[in-house]
Amino acid sequence: MSDIQLPPRRPLPPQVRGRIRARALARPQPRRSRFPLPRAPFAVAAGVAMLAAGPVIVGQSVHGGPGDPGQRQAPPTGTSSASRPLDLARASTELDRCWAAVQQEGKRDRYPDRGRWRAVSTSGYMWVTVTTAFADGKPIFCQTTVTTVRVSLPTDKPAYAAGSTTAALFITPEGIIAGVRDPLWPGMGIFVGNGSFSVGSTPDLLPYNLFVDVVRERVKDSTKLEVDHWQNDQDRSLHPERLGLPRSEAPVSRVDRPGPAKDRTSERGLWLRQCLDKSDSPVVDADMWEPGAIVDIDASRYMVVRSGRDFAYCYNDASHWGFGESVMNVNDLGKNHPNMLPGPNFLMETNKDKPYVTGALPNDVAKVEIEQSGHQAIQADVYNGTYAAPLFEAPDRANVVRAFDSTGNLRYEGGLY
Repeated sequence: MSDIQLPPRRPLPPQVRGRIRARALARPQPRRSRFPLPRAPFAVAAGVAMLAAGPVIVGQSVHGGPGDPGQRQAPPTGTSSASRPLDLARASTELDRCWAAVQQEGKRDRYPDRGRWRAVSTSGYMWVTVTTAFADGKPIFCQTTVTTVRVSLPTDKPAYAAGSTTAALFITPEGIIAGVRDPLWPGMGIFVGNGSFSVGSTPDLLPYNLFVDVVRERVKDSTKLEVDHWQNDQDRSLHPERLGLPRSEAPVSRVDRPGPAKDRTSERGLWLRQCLDKSDSPVVDADMWEPGAIVDIDASRYMVVRSGRDFAYCYNDASHWGFGESVMNVNDLGKNHPNMLPGPNFLMETNKDKPYVTGALPNDVAKVEIEQSGHQAIQADVYNGTYAAPLFEAPDRANVVRAFDSTGNLRYEGGLY
């Protein structure tokens, strides 16, 4: 008999729905991370309150009512925050990949046969996809990236947070925390910290009282994990009521799609290896990133990294190492002008923030200079189809950027963006 309860959901009366919405919108949000990304709104308390925090999670799910998980294809309702019906073909492909990794790692005896897995949802951000399934009444979380698979171990005795039936069942180096939520909790927050400082986020709520979250701090052995729940008539900041969140068993992991080796021996490659290893934020597919252009400000450094048409960044601000996503599937190659990349645009200098700009370049660009009104031209660092440059002031459309090929011919002159 499983300890995980999957009760049918009941609709809220309109007057209760209205009260919950008003109270939820009035509550403070958990603290954001150092470099927050916009996150799609998600539903709290049966889909009536909208909040936002953390990175974007795009989700699909089946209906979470009574019946066998994974058998229904109706649009998500109730506590599910998925935005559209589940693509069963895609979910099946992801689960097949996870099942293959389980077998290749010799862990088949820990799992029900693949034929008994029933897909519930898919959620994802950037290069990470999390597919949730049930097998013999137990949740299974399947995470896939460009190179790597991670699969939670099914259990019928989760390690619950004290006094609740909320438990983490899946924690990954890529920043995913997923599990089962106490059905009496109308919502929840997850806090990741070192005991004196923590960063909070609000999970994506799935059918069958499951949740999945993307946290912006790397979960280490020393990391303190906590959860809280939303209570009526209480201000969350005054009554956080956080509970310790026990660790789940380490997932089965396999690099099933390794790519070619990237530079980790040149001066840039060695620094990138150090940055990825020391990053305080989660790193996705560390081995797929190539070093790019660099900007140095005092003791701080920011590097553009790329993998084909995907771009990210790694940085050190003298006291903090970090990795973050910039943009994916950018077809910059072959274009006739520089492409400014999204991401942080300042590093900390002595007692102030110093702005900079980064971008992607056409193949034949070897030199980039940027001109800001009233200042001399800035020579950008150019490397591996990317550029980076410190600025005198925040980037502006009136700034002029010039790109030259290796023979000095002007390839582009125009606005910075």
